[in-house]
Amino acid sequence: MLFALQELVRWLGLTVFEMLVHLIALLVFTVFLALRLDDVAFASTIPGSYDIWIVFSPLFVADALCTYFNVIVLIRLYIEGHIKEAVTRTVWSSALLFVWSLFKELENMLAVFDFDHTIVDGNSDIVAIDLISPTNLVPNRKDFPNNWTQYMQKVFDIIKTIEIPAEQIIDVVSLMRPNDGMPKLMRALYENNVDIIVASDSNSLFIYNWLKHNKLSDMVSCIYTNPATISNSVIKIEPYSVQNKCNWCSTNMCKGAIMEEHVSNTNKKYNKILYFGDGQNDLCPILKLTKNDIAFPRMGYILENLLKSHITPAKVMPWCTGEYIYEFLKSSKLIST
Repeated sequence: MLFALQELVRWLGLTVFEMLVHLIALLVFTVFLALRLDDVAFASTIPGSYDIWIVFSPLFVADALCTYFNVIVLIRLYIEGHIKEAVTRTVWSSALLFVWSLFKELENMLAVFDFDHTIVDGNSDIVAIDLISPTNLVPNRKDFPNNWTQYMQKVFDIIKTIEIPAEQIIDVVSLMRPNDGMPKLMRALYENNVDIIVASDSNSLFIYNWLKHNKLSDMVSCIYTNPATISNSVIKIEPYSVQNKCNWCSTNMCKGAIMEEHVSNTNKKYNKILYFGDGQNDLCPILKLTKNDIAFPRMGYILENLLKSHITPAKVMPWCTGEYIYEFLKSSKLIST
């Protein structure tokens, strides 16, 4: 044996109980992590699930138990008159817990992706509209001012009348070509423990099935979009929300609010946010970024032009392909693979 138990107790400043708790937690965490990486367990197919938190839960449970244990020890030492020892032990244990927590929170990054013209090289709604033949059946956009979801519902209703099933629409959208290098970029971010979410004015059926078809669904933790279902072979779409506070975004969705709510609801401190988009409704979240963050507007699209006249604290890096972004992040040491 390299070290005696009492030596470890003296050097680490931990009791045998605390060491046992952390070792058990580390063992369970390792098992959970292996099961998750092999897709044996905790690999949910439901968009928006937080199954990865289950994997890390043993570590947080261990922290909670040790904190409770230290509070009990502090109270007992203080009652027995060992005030100096109580203070010393509390400071040392708190420092260890702080360093351990800091390690778990080190370099947390969030990647926010738009879907149309960003992940995919095209507009999924336009792909659906192009299925309508003859073209004179396509509804007039002017009949649905400021309400894209109502317009798309009319599109889906018309597609039903020409006997194209909803599943066929989804299959066509699932075959849309990704922007060059985007799948590689998303996999690299995921492998480097970057949280990935999608915020899009498309719909849940299109986005989730496209990600699933391209084997990327497990890499996205949340999808914020208009909910859609299939009923009697027709796609039924509902607005994500109703808002009138943000003029840059559509009435059914404010991406800036979505990004802020996601950060708040995850109770996780992100050191850096990476935002990838192309359209006008991507300007709002980018204006909310900080100097530590990076905005990636697609070259030649409206977002790039808007950022020439609107100041954001974030660094702005226009992109043309996912491969370009990948190389930039790698050279900046933000990802390692």
